[in-house]
Amino acid sequence: MRQTQKSEQTDDPSVKRRADPIVGCVLRRPQALDGTWDDYRNETRNRGARRNNFDDATDFMGWYMNKTRDKLGIPLSDAMNQYLAYHDGHSGYARGTWKSKAWLVDVSQRVAARAQLYQGQLARCRYR
Repeated sequence: MRQTQKSEQTDDPSVKRRADPIVGCVLRRPQALDGTWDDYRNETRNRGARRNNFDDATDFMGWYMNKTRDKLGIPLSDAMNQYLAYHDGHSGYARGTWKSKAWLVDVSQRVAARAQLYQGQLARCRYR
């Protein structure tokens, strides 16, 4: 989720600024296409979902990753290919558009490394 989000700047003093230990930023929202976000809201019947709501954003990511698993056969545990499919879309991934983007493959490898780091931290966590 960290790599797929965009930081939002705000000049609104009423917004409490705090660094989230998991997300690592002040405000973040998923960079989903409007049509994809609308599909999520309709399919989940969560029509009031907002991109800048952490619960909605994480639910969206789970919804999209499950769609990716079902459509493309990419396991939920395969962070690299899940990220590539998220970035280029399901049809773009299926066409292999990511293969000509060395920078994107590099980013997806960093996402996979971060996922392994988080998996290791979770395995050592007392409160699972």
